[in-house]
Amino acid sequence: MFPPKVTCLILAAHFPRLPLSCVAVRMLSSGASYEDAIDRLMSLQSIASVVRNAEQRGKQQVERLRNDNVRITNIYLHRLGISSCDLKKLNIIHVAGTKGKGSTCALTESILRHCGYKTGFSSSPHLMEVRERIRLEGQVISRDLFAQYFFEIWDLFERVDVTVNDSSPPRYPSFLKYLVVMSYYVFLKEGVDVAVVEVGLGGRFDCTNVVQHPRVTAVTHLGYDHTSILGDKIEGIAWEKAGIIKYATPVLVVPQCYPETWGVLEKEAEQCNTSITRVPPLTAYPNPPSATTSETWSDNISLALQLSKTWLDLQVSSGDKQVSPGDKQMSPGDTNGIQTKLALPFQLPDTFLRGIKKCQWPGRNHVIYRGAVDFYLDGAHTPVSITKCTRWFKTQTKKQSKKRC
Repeated sequence: MFPPKVTCLILAAHFPRLPLSCVAVRMLSSGASYEDAIDRLMSLQSIASVVRNAEQRGKQQVERLRNDNVRITNIYLHRLGISSCDLKKLNIIHVAGTKGKGSTCALTESILRHCGYKTGFSSSPHLMEVRERIRLEGQVISRDLFAQYFFEIWDLFERVDVTVNDSSPPRYPSFLKYLVVMSYYVFLKEGVDVAVVEVGLGGRFDCTNVVQHPRVTAVTHLGYDHTSILGDKIEGIAWEKAGIIKYATPVLVVPQCYPETWGVLEKEAEQCNTSITRVPPLTAYPNPPSATTSETWSDNISLALQLSKTWLDLQVSSGDKQVSPGDKQMSPGDTNGIQTKLALPFQLPDTFLRGIKKCQWPGRNHVIYRGAVDFYLDGAHTPVSITKCTRWFKTQTKKQSKKRC
């Protein structure tokens, strides 16, 4: 028996692929079901096995594999008839970072959807089902639609005349590449107005980085993560994340815990003929959202607000000209001697506030009330994020205790 009230903090180090439900799904006209698609997908090589195989052949092979990641992903897109110009039509918002990139993407997608735009959202990893990685208009892609597009792509790959050699990849992509390529394919087929894309690992060599003309890019909190791949120096990790910065494209960044990262980000921006814009604290806005759950989410919300505003400003600018997000909305900032721009807070429209309030991102700063038990769900896998998660948990339980008094 539970005591009168039990509070549980469930802190996940990561969100692994969990066994899928075996519930029967309506068969498609092709005779292939969602379960058939998942079986095929799981038969593909995982990124872990790809790296392991490369490691067995030495460090140089691992580096070659990483450096070739974007090139190989482009080959698979080409096999599907998708060009760089096609990707440009998606008006992509590309987000990298160690922590908070998924939450920032979810918030941004929700804001733009509430502004009346048809949205696509690509994320990783998934929590319960792999189809969570592809969302249309705020909803996880349906099982039927997932199966439909999965097998459309599978058949296209099957029909391609492929000669496998050192420079040409196998007929089918690995697990992760398949899902990334599929997300772009789905967004183009469904005609979304904007695609919000979360980087998978790192940024510079991540397979999502086939995007050469995003509308706007962003970097969330940086820290030590995946050090076996990204390295154990914070400057090196920042260099990896900064790889999504593109020529003359706005770059928005949250305040950073490690001062060394600013120089790396600024140097990359300078090489790309753009500049870094730092977002303001959420409390600086005239009418900030009331339901702010944690300090990390506060930064994520501010970044999402600025990303949405920047994207909307660019939509109304003439043609496809990519410009900095409104010089009149910026003021000079100084971060440890490095000149940056500081985005000014603004009066939040009702659509922005509704987008924040209605955003759903399960398993992140997530509270579930079940009778005698309160479940507090979050994910953390670095010392800094675990500390912040613990702080959020203590704050939330204290608030809940006051409500009961």
